Amino acid sequence: MSFSYKSVFKTLGHYLFVEMAEGAEEIHVWSPKFSQTKPQCKLHVDLKMVNMTAGNFKVVIETTNDTSWVVDEKMGNNRNKWEKFIFIISRIQQRFKIILEVSPSKTNPSQLSMDNIKLVDCFPERPTFKTCSNDFFRCSKDANDFCINKTQICDIEQDCLNGEDEKQGCEEIPKFARCTFEDGWCGWENAPTTAINWTRHMGAGYTKRYTGPAFDHTYQNESGKFLYVNMSTIRSTKLGSSAILESSLINPPPRYHTRPNSTYYKSCFVRFFYHQYGTHTGSLGLFLCEMDPAAERSIRLYYFQFEARRGFRARGDIAIDDVSMSPECFGLNVPEKEKEGYDYDNFSGYIEPTQPVEEHRDFFNKTIYIFTSCGVRGRMGPSPENCSLAYNNTSVNVTILQDATLNGVQRWVVPQDGFYTIVVKGASGGKGYDGLGVSKGTTIMGVVELNKTQSLYILVGQEGGNACRKNFAVTQHYTCGNFKNSNFSTPLNPLKEIQNLDIIDDGGGGGGATFVFLWSQKNGRIPLIVAAGGGGLGGGTYPDDGSQHGKGVDVNRPGITGSESGNNSAGAGGGWIESNNTWREVTGGSFVQGAVGGKACGQSLDLHGAGGFGGGGGGCRTGGGGGGFAGGSASTDKRNGLGGYSYTAHGLIIKEIDPGSNTGQGSVVIIPAIKGCGCKYLCVALDEHKQKVKCICPTGSQLESDGVSCLYSERYEPTVTEKYMTVIIGMLIVLISICICYYFFKHGRRNKKDRMRMKMIDESELQLNRLRLASDSMMTEYNPNYEFGGGTYTIRDLNEVPRENLRLVKALGQGAFGEVYQGFYRYRTGDIIEMPVAVKTLPELSTSQAETDFLMEALIMSKFTHPNIVHFIGVCFDKHPRFIVLELLAGGDLKNFLRESRPKPERPSPLVMKDLLMCAIDVAKGCAYLEEHRFIHRDIAARNCLLTTKGPGRTVKIADFGMARDIYRAEYYRKGGKAMLPIKWMPPEAFQDGIFTAKTDIWSFGVLLWEVMSLGYMPYTGCGNREVMQLVISGGRLEPPMNCPSPVYAIMTKCWHPKPDERPSFMLILERLGYCLQDPEVLNAPLPIFNRLPSSERDSTVMRPEITNSCLQVEGISDYLEPTQGIPNNHTTTGSRLREKQTGRNTENWESSFTMPESQSTQPLLSQQENTGQSEFSNSKTGQTKLNNNNNNNNNNNNDRQRSLTNSISLDAGALVKQPIPYVNVKVPPKSHKMTVEEDSESPFSVSRHLINDAEISC
Repeated sequence: MSFSYKSVFKTLGHYLFVEMAEGAEEIHVWSPKFSQTKPQCKLHVDLKMVNMTAGNFKVVIETTNDTSWVVDEKMGNNRNKWEKFIFIISRIQQRFKIILEVSPSKTNPSQLSMDNIKLVDCFPERPTFKTCSNDFFRCSKDANDFCINKTQICDIEQDCLNGEDEKQGCEEIPKFARCTFEDGWCGWENAPTTAINWTRHMGAGYTKRYTGPAFDHTYQNESGKFLYVNMSTIRSTKLGSSAILESSLINPPPRYHTRPNSTYYKSCFVRFFYHQYGTHTGSLGLFLCEMDPAAERSIRLYYFQFEARRGFRARGDIAIDDVSMSPECFGLNVPEKEKEGYDYDNFSGYIEPTQPVEEHRDFFNKTIYIFTSCGVRGRMGPSPENCSLAYNNTSVNVTILQDATLNGVQRWVVPQDGFYTIVVKGASGGKGYDGLGVSKGTTIMGVVELNKTQSLYILVGQEGGNACRKNFAVTQHYTCGNFKNSNFSTPLNPLKEIQNLDIIDDGGGGGGATFVFLWSQKNGRIPLIVAAGGGGLGGGTYPDDGSQHGKGVDVNRPGITGSESGNNSAGAGGGWIESNNTWREVTGGSFVQGAVGGKACGQSLDLHGAGGFGGGGGGCRTGGGGGGFAGGSASTDKRNGLGGYSYTAHGLIIKEIDPGSNTGQGSVVIIPAIKGCGCKYLCVALDEHKQKVKCICPTGSQLESDGVSCLYSERYEPTVTEKYMTVIIGMLIVLISICICYYFFKHGRRNKKDRMRMKMIDESELQLNRLRLASDSMMTEYNPNYEFGGGTYTIRDLNEVPRENLRLVKALGQGAFGEVYQGFYRYRTGDIIEMPVAVKTLPELSTSQAETDFLMEALIMSKFTHPNIVHFIGVCFDKHPRFIVLELLAGGDLKNFLRESRPKPERPSPLVMKDLLMCAIDVAKGCAYLEEHRFIHRDIAARNCLLTTKGPGRTVKIADFGMARDIYRAEYYRKGGKAMLPIKWMPPEAFQDGIFTAKTDIWSFGVLLWEVMSLGYMPYTGCGNREVMQLVISGGRLEPPMNCPSPVYAIMTKCWHPKPDERPSFMLILERLGYCLQDPEVLNAPLPIFNRLPSSERDSTVMRPEITNSCLQVEGISDYLEPTQGIPNNHTTTGSRLREKQTGRNTENWESSFTMPESQSTQPLLSQQENTGQSEFSNSKTGQTKLNNNNNNNNNNNNDRQRSLTNSISLDAGALVKQPIPYVNVKVPPKSHKMTVEEDSESPFSVSRHLINDAEISC
């Protein structure tokens, strides 16, 4: 039997009517499902009953789990009229139905009519709308239409009256993402190794302390199930013990969640219901955990964790129920256009970290360059040792700069011209004290054209330090310092004192930015790409708005350090330059200041909370700002430091910026473009894994629509008018140039005589002028066969020292080019601390050859960085006089030190055998460094080594690169011409064939070792250079010095092997010397005793022309003592008279002490035996054979001048006083020579030059 629908009064409407026979069964009327109701909910219904005296009327509630109960019951009547009945429904917290139950009378047929059924004050008032915005969902289209937020769709809670919000594809959501726990765990499970576990519970969760839930959320009664943590289950659990629940692995969400312009931006939500009650409730947290980003992907698998922590005591339990995720997390209810082919069940965008990346086939086995932080973490950059170890067996070859503002910067020389893909990643920020959250750096890809030998400078950002972990779990231990609280008065109630703690190191350090930049002498540092670092994270709860991640490019933001606000705020991230804000130790250093990370506020160990190298700000109560071109700000109002801002230069051909995409340390990957990929020109990679590629075209053309061909622009043809204008402008430019040149020419002619008169006033300037006349016509270029560090080294690569930061104190002596001064150097203007330095000077009036050689010596010395090679500080070339600034070595040269340290019968030597071995080892270390860098010194000798001090703790350093300088301005490796060479230190292949190799230095080191063991004796004492050459060629060698240990002499003999390939390397020599240093017999060997002065020993060299027709030229450098032939003079020079006055002897009796051209060596040219009785040139016929008759008187007058000049040289006066000078006896047959006479009306003398053959020379 059922109700019938009747219309009794057509004008008044309808009602329900039922007629029941005698003994009929109960009749039921079901309502639709309703959501939860308010506490004041009531049911209103109008009833009319006939013969219902023995029957009744009930209102029953039935929930979704088939649980039911009777709300109220009314007895029937026989009044046959309409009456209003009110039933109190009250609050129901789950979905339910209302059942109206009619029980008929058992004796008589009965009737019941029903009308105007209403639920009054049961549901919240909801506004109705004709349309809903994009963030809302419209419920059923009837009189009660209303909109609900989309976050309520598929949340296991019916919000629409008809429940359509739970029918929007909710069944397609994975089971773990829509779980009521009624049928199981749905893929959720307890994490291993936790002290407490979650349990699936049914019924009342009350413990004896009454802190558990009474029923579940789904059914709102004891029949439902939920997940529950009973904190009192294990007695051993203490404060901070945790229970962790983990979900299944979840595929990454679609990309529209990260696109701010998408309608579905940030539309993935997690919903759940929780119970947390008790005196000490502890904490409940939900965490999103990404898989370990070993491959550093921008999209990763992830999972959720529920963490329940115990409070001070166990009186507090935690439960969760009805966990759900929105459909948009899985690409459901989203248009295909937005999804871009995303399919959660068939997702293939993620590549497992262990799975090899499939690169483009044309890039297979191609060279790429990967630059890292060399394994270094923290505030400071890497050292050369760090990167040498990190880049071992890789294709990367860099130089680590150690300048104060460039410390840790890596310099890479471009190997070839071409296009390069550069992928730059900023470092991520550090975590807060709770270790939660993530802060990512920016990734930038750019394609740029680079030239061979061009230097690219790279500063790799380092990850910000994590703050000290702070929790009360007894199983965790950390190395953080103790925090203090001056308000502690008594330890009676330590729990309350926790509230008074002032913890200032909650935040992590900001991540460092990665800088890629160029350098020019004019503009200094030129940024190419700057990838910003992420900001440091704070502890506790904060809105994850993404502000902590590294940002993209903001052209409106200046490239300065970020701002800081609030009391004791964290440090801001460093920018390209510093800002006007007050500098603090926690502030990240700007790039021009060195980009050092800021210090942390706390006193923790291991740099917890410090900013990363690259300008990361230090963490305090909040996270530090990230480094960048513009630094990220830090404030006490925000828990996280802001990420830095990036930069890209306009010269990048292709660029892609991916903010907030890199986790961990910064890096730089450089990929050269290749021919391939089907491209007509070149193919470049667009990612570091070389998966995506693109064709590019040369400058001046563009890529065609097919993506592989290049469209070259048509040649532009100028109009006739433009041609005429071009010609006219060109003629004007030429005319103006001619006028300017003529003006300067006339001006130069007028001043020339004045300059000449000024030069004749001083003897030294006159001599320098002669050298200039002999060398200004020579053209000297750098040797293209020799390069520094894989690329051409120019003056632009030298460190420029501000002249105002130098203070010269006193002159130390005469150098190769000019005076050498002792001085002091300040790194910055205004610094109090000064560094003692040695300053080599080049006078203003110097030859072009001297300028070139001065520059070349600076370039050579600046190349090396080694403890046993004199340290090059910088140059000052902005104006004359030019300076080379070196470290000051106060101990003098090794040769004189050894001679001064010789033992005498009346006094022992201050040295022992160990001191001699250490001196030799120091020199060997320096030579090994040169050998490793394929550099030939060519003049290894004791005179060319300097000491830091003469006392204990001395270090020997190689200091003279005079001979090595020649090879960088010659065209061949072979040394020839009129070269003055250190014969006694040279192997036979060097003085026979003029060939120098690395084995040449090995031989020279053996002679130096002999000098050390003999305490400064002259090798081959008493033998001339020709005798030494014949001795060495015939197999003769130096005898062992007096008391020389046999293992040491064995090293010498191995260095003197006649076959160069059989000589040991410097590394092997160091190893052998190390054995000697451990041998007691060697260390206890006595030193020789000397009874005569060292002044009787003489150095000597020999001059060997390479070819027979070579001209004995006068070199244009003023620091080499070489006799000048046939230059008459009509008077005895002022310098000669000055020398006689100062030395008390005539220059005709001077001994020779000639040096290698352009060297600072003090080695003599000819031995004393070879010079005896040969102090004049045999050229009596020279002045009479070819001269014109008109010059006879002049020649006669020149005889006296020639005799005077046979005892003088072309050198400045300061150097003349120091060395005695004899001459080579050159016999010239009368008919085998040529003579030319050059006259200059403006010069008081004439110059004659002789061209002679090798066979015509006898010494």
